[in-house]
Amino acid sequence: MLEGLALRPAPRMLDAGCSYGATMLHLAPKLGGEWVGLTLSPSRPRGAWRWWRSASWPPARRSSAPHLPSPIWQQRGSGFTLSPMPHPHILLARDGAVATVTIDRAAKRNAMDLPMWVALAEAMEECSADDALRCVVIRGEGEEAFCAGADIAAFQTERGTPEREAEYGAGFDRSMASIQRCRHPVVAACRGWTMGGGAGIAIKADFRVGGPATRIGIPARNLGIWYAYSDLDALLQIAGYAVAMEMLIEGRVLTGQEAYDKGLLSRLVPDQDVQAESLALAHRIAAGAPLSNRFHKQALQKLRGALPVTAEDVRKNGDFAYTEDFKEATRAFLEKRKPVFRAR
Repeated sequence: MLEGLALRPAPRMLDAGCSYGATMLHLAPKLGGEWVGLTLSPSRPRGAWRWWRSASWPPARRSSAPHLPSPIWQQRGSGFTLSPMPHPHILLARDGAVATVTIDRAAKRNAMDLPMWVALAEAMEECSADDALRCVVIRGEGEEAFCAGADIAAFQTERGTPEREAEYGAGFDRSMASIQRCRHPVVAACRGWTMGGGAGIAIKADFRVGGPATRIGIPARNLGIWYAYSDLDALLQIAGYAVAMEMLIEGRVLTGQEAYDKGLLSRLVPDQDVQAESLALAHRIAAGAPLSNRFHKQALQKLRGALPVTAEDVRKNGDFAYTEDFKEATRAFLEKRKPVFRAR
């Protein structure tokens, strides 16, 4: 594992496989059955860094390895820091005072299974504890989706019993809380589909940047899910009762323009500029006084006051998982048909 490896003009290696060639240096820990690495091309001016993943070592050349994805992060120059990756699909990188957390599962529209929810929480908690940081950006890999929400196909193995429901609920709630409680301002780069739990991630962030092709929705009614009180509160605070009802009860999916008009997006830019504007916004935030930013984020959250719900209310919130409607919706999703709800 690469433990907080700082890449300088003379990079060093910790417990990593390496390969030296005429133009490249590979640093690659094996993680989750794959080599997840960084490539340096010293022949280029000031060096060029590129993330990659490969099922084999040494990594095959791109021409003979079409399974290799496009670079998920690029950075020129020195001073770029690679942090330990808590999960192959949750990546954390730092560029000065700004950290970027990437949900890297583009083949499934960056849908989240339970280990990914936990890994996202770990990454956000690590960022929050880092005094050197001043802002965090959460982004999704690819152009199609920020995050499509929970991986419904994984529900068959991750949910269904009291023990599994408790574990899943704890992991999901921890993930959402880690975003809201992060001491540093959080920017969500909402390019493309931002659905369900993905919308939850965005709503828990402090700033949301999107484009015309952004789609934000919470399809709870299609899955028989009851959203947590704390997540509903965040939506209510940002968009208000009427918009919350549209999204939750009507099941309306908002376009980027509609989301901006209704206050769900902080900024609307051309789709191709969502990532760049999110990073630019993060660096503008990072240029401010960090203690002032941290105080105001915490103060504004405290002024919301405590939620008017009891511990019993919170406990019963997860009872949807035992309803026939939820089980039917999960089956229907996997069978690619419309669910038949029976209110039981």
